[in-house]
Amino acid sequence: MEGQSGRCKIVVVGDAECGKTALLQVFAKDAYPGSYVPTVFENYTASFEIDQRRIELNMWDTSGSSYYDNVRPLAYPDSDAVLICFDISRPETLDSVLKKWQGEAQEFCPNAKVVLVGCKLDMRTDLATLRELSKQRLIPVTHEQGTVLAKQVGAVSYVECSSRSSERSVRDVFHVATVASLGRGHRQLRRTDSRRGLQRSAQLSGRPDRGSEGEMHKDRAKSCNLMVPFLPVAWLASFPWESVHPTIFSSAPLTSTAVLTPPNLQATCTTLKCKKPHPTPPVPAPCPLHP
Repeated sequence: MEGQSGRCKIVVVGDAECGKTALLQVFAKDAYPGSYVPTVFENYTASFEIDQRRIELNMWDTSGSSYYDNVRPLAYPDSDAVLICFDISRPETLDSVLKKWQGEAQEFCPNAKVVLVGCKLDMRTDLATLRELSKQRLIPVTHEQGTVLAKQVGAVSYVECSSRSSERSVRDVFHVATVASLGRGHRQLRRTDSRRGLQRSAQLSGRPDRGSEGEMHKDRAKSCNLMVPFLPVAWLASFPWESVHPTIFSSAPLTSTAVLTPPNLQATCTTLKCKKPHPTPPVPAPCPLHP
């Protein structure tokens, strides 16, 4: 109804480096990331109107690394939709959808709508990618394969996108996820004007698929950024790391100079030219065997 507003939480999951962060940054910030930076958790927001109703999206980017398998479930509660992503140029990431991501989403948010997303669509016809895959007697994931898998995992839709070359395809991903989570059919979203629309258009004029119509209104895109290596020492010291991965994190208290070392492995020599696996002090110091 007119004047009403709503919220929609969308969690984005998939193998590491499959295109999740690029998808979110292009949608929420109109900026393709220049380099790969591993994600733990990041939170983005954007808003638009559908059927004269303002919808605020709360989007969670998660790590695809198995290292964070026990932490990732923290992002799932109260999710309205889950985007399960894979890399079209890496067929093994499609296999992970059925082996890992579908089961995880079903376990931690069984009522959320699932959308299967094929990322890096532009790589399907990239010559270097095709040559590399041909050496392994492989080809990029086809649209038909994605459609079949979407039915297998119970996804409401299968969508392909290219964050690098088609912003429209990125918008379509969140269009589908939002209308699915609202329980509506496929309808056209009415985008609100952005104050920064002309500025962004000038900055990114070299990118394809950018129309002259008004852009979706983007709020401050990144409201939360959790990168474990840069957290305060006090927080690290108080966090129950043993519950996350008891075989990796020891129970010894952390200090400002502590080094996280697997308890069953010997430390590597801290002298740069020496890579021998003999024990060394637990803090950075000259190697006793190399004065």
